[in-house]
Amino acid sequence: MNWLTCLLFSCFLLLVASGADANNAVPCSFPEKCSCELRNAGTKLWCKGMQNCFSQAGMDALGASMNPVSCPVKMVTLSCNRESVWPIVEITSELFRHEQWRRLEELYIGTSCKFVFREKRVLSNLPNLKSFSLRNNDLSANLGEFSEIFCCPKGLSEILIDSLGAEQMGTRFGQRSFLKLNALKKFTVIRSPKLFDRLEFVLNTSSPAFSFHWHGKLPHSNKEFSNLLFTNLASRSSLELLISDGATQLELDSPAQLSGFDFTRLDIQNTRLSRIGDAPFRNFTLKDISITAAGLNEIMLPQLLRAIAKVKNPLAVRTLALEFNYKKRGFPYDEFNALCKALPLLRRLSLSHSSVSFGQSEQYFDCPQLFLLSITNCNLQDEDIPPRAFDKLTRLENIRLINNQLSRVPKDLLRNLSQITYLDLSHNRQLKLKASSFRGILPSLQTLRLTQTGYTEPLTDAFVDQSNLTELHLNKLVELRSTRCPFRKTWFKNCSKLKTLNLAGDHFLNYGECHGGDFFDPLTSLESLSISSCDFGHQSDGTIKALLSKLSTLKTLMASGNQLARLEFFLNRKFENLNLLDVSWNSFSSIPVDLIATTTPALRNLELMEVPLANIDPKTFDKLPKLRLRLGRNQFRCACNLLPFADWLREQWPVYQLESKGDWLLNAICYTASNSTKRVIDFRLSWWDCYSRRLIFILSASIGGLLILFILTALLLRYRWKLRYTILAFGIRNGIVNRKQQNEWTYDACFIYDETDSSVSEWAGDLVLKLETDLRLRLYEAERDAPVGSNMLDEAASAIDKSRHAVLVLSRGFLENRLNLYSAQWSSESLFMRRRSLAVLVMREKLSESELRFPECKVLHRLYRMCKRDRIVDCSGCGVGSNSANRLGLLLYDGADVSGRSQERRAQESETESDGAEAAGTKSLLSDD
Repeated sequence: MNWLTCLLFSCFLLLVASGADANNAVPCSFPEKCSCELRNAGTKLWCKGMQNCFSQAGMDALGASMNPVSCPVKMVTLSCNRESVWPIVEITSELFRHEQWRRLEELYIGTSCKFVFREKRVLSNLPNLKSFSLRNNDLSANLGEFSEIFCCPKGLSEILIDSLGAEQMGTRFGQRSFLKLNALKKFTVIRSPKLFDRLEFVLNTSSPAFSFHWHGKLPHSNKEFSNLLFTNLASRSSLELLISDGATQLELDSPAQLSGFDFTRLDIQNTRLSRIGDAPFRNFTLKDISITAAGLNEIMLPQLLRAIAKVKNPLAVRTLALEFNYKKRGFPYDEFNALCKALPLLRRLSLSHSSVSFGQSEQYFDCPQLFLLSITNCNLQDEDIPPRAFDKLTRLENIRLINNQLSRVPKDLLRNLSQITYLDLSHNRQLKLKASSFRGILPSLQTLRLTQTGYTEPLTDAFVDQSNLTELHLNKLVELRSTRCPFRKTWFKNCSKLKTLNLAGDHFLNYGECHGGDFFDPLTSLESLSISSCDFGHQSDGTIKALLSKLSTLKTLMASGNQLARLEFFLNRKFENLNLLDVSWNSFSSIPVDLIATTTPALRNLELMEVPLANIDPKTFDKLPKLRLRLGRNQFRCACNLLPFADWLREQWPVYQLESKGDWLLNAICYTASNSTKRVIDFRLSWWDCYSRRLIFILSASIGGLLILFILTALLLRYRWKLRYTILAFGIRNGIVNRKQQNEWTYDACFIYDETDSSVSEWAGDLVLKLETDLRLRLYEAERDAPVGSNMLDEAASAIDKSRHAVLVLSRGFLENRLNLYSAQWSSESLFMRRRSLAVLVMREKLSESELRFPECKVLHRLYRMCKRDRIVDCSGCGVGSNSANRLGLLLYDGADVSGRSQERRAQESETESDGAEAAGTKSLLSDD
């Protein structure tokens, strides 16, 4: 059992470690000197500083950084900095020796370098390479041995040569330059005519289809179509040929020399045809023919149409795209009708940038086999399409009249084409749509495009007769005449099958006062809605809320560029089936935590590009594990509160990489305090970085608070008697405190002091007056209250018996006065024997305990020792308003508890004093005196 336990524990540790590795997966990190960045969902790496990295160590470091788990790069572009002097770089196979290079599928070399290829098989360490490109650089290589030099990835199928210059001008591509590229599917040449003497190539490709694309000036020896030579020594392949010259003229004199190929597609762009032979296509089974910007006039167009009609297999031609320029507007009915008879299976005809008019003749366009007719950029006007022009196009289902000059929908023409399922009238900016424009026509229509057209009135029930409509594009409509509330009533009556609706750029949706709540009511099957750039963001409870409340079947909702200030104004209901939501280019700065999960539980893609979000709480997406975010150019701040979101992005990174959506997260950047940028997924801070300032602030505030509390406490302790005295005096003066009079005592206190000392006498008189005024005390002062001529000893004894307190103001003169000592003795007797008066000693002068031990002062010494500290008040040198004087006043006020003790504690102390006095023997004390 022990070994089984160990095994299970080991498996658990491995699972934990693997989970930790997955959670801690980080994006790619490349050598800084190479200036690399990721593109195309994180699968394409572009390094633009390779002048520093084209070395063995640099290429090994770059290869090591392409980890297949965290950085599954498949495409790499290696180029030099344009601002640097073009370095000379020799490319060898050893540069790609690192094992991570073996996974590479596409390699682009360029720009701004001079590359030297001396050895052969430089790509031998890239066995999975499928595409190879050389761009914008000078090349030093023997181009006659091109296939030997760039040999031999077995799957290399695409080669691109773009704007190359050759240092050794004696080297050219020859017939056998591509002989060993057995999987070649596509070879493209762009603006590199000096590398070719002739377009003559012998290939040995086993690919079922091969494409040759030439962009730029043709070699001088290839101005005739017949001089093109392509030979395939392997199995027969189909050939697609594209020629885009723009500088020279091409002669379609006689068939090109093709061997081992089935010529299926010809595309001639931006190339003027100087001559057209009788049958330049007679040897070819062409399927698609496109000849545009060729300068076809009234003479050459018929020649070209006759040449096309003589293809080897007329039944194979499916698509024909032409551009011609007649001096007089019209249409060559005879030539096109003859062509249609010669090509019985022609399905798609496209005419562009041509002076076409079908209204100049009583003839008909007789081409019943056509499925698609496109007339684009031809300045077609209303009178150029008579009602019966297309009557014989009985199989026509797709018609495109794009970017012309139509001012109205050609209803009479379309009424005769009831089989039409696709109609595109986009970019006819003069087109004036009305509610009746489509009434009574096109019952089979499924797709209608009216982009960038205009309307002069609300299109109420405009599509009521198109009950089969599934896709409708009304984006960027122009209001040609001011209409109030154009969508007060629905436009979509009887459109229950509509699945896609595009209203992007239609500003009438921002009319908050219209509130057309039933505008979308008939769209019970709508799955995709685009309302981008409609500027309805200012509405908090207006039109858009009412419109969207009825769309329960939506799967895709595009709402970017609407200046939405709060997302909850837009997501006001639950969209059960919504999979994609685009709210990019809006102005909301936060997302409520539960909003996305509660309103869009099935959401899979959320696009938040150009939204000024400062932070996102990862808990927002806890309930949506399959959700994918697309971020970029937001306003994230590189602060501590962003760390949870950054950690969440790092956790999601491997999944996004597997789904080729890595750039959706990599485009998220945050701004530091210095306004520099950093990718959020790379943003990290330590605990100290986050909490040091907060901790220092808390400690500083705590210390400061404690210091202030200490100072306040010290002040309160120092001036507590003054404060309490002031509060009590205020309460008495304003009737807040009412003192209960005690009938047992005539006086609250009897003051006894040395009357011979004028300073003491004056101070005592002022104090008595202050206490009587402030605290309403009843005080006895012999100098003031004793009857004239009375016995001072008897009067003092009587005053002490009638007073609750006996206040003895001690000074050195007091100790020398027999009358004062007698008063002290009588106070002692009242305190210990009769338990009446309570003695209070006020030290007016500093007296040591030794000064009270003289035989004459024995009573005072014992009284001093028996009194508690709260009944000895030090008033030496203080005034009548001092803290000590205030303490004395509180002590005399109805037995105030100035020490803070409770009444029970004070009673207990009185009993203790009494017991101590009895134990000492009060009678002996008096007898001694």
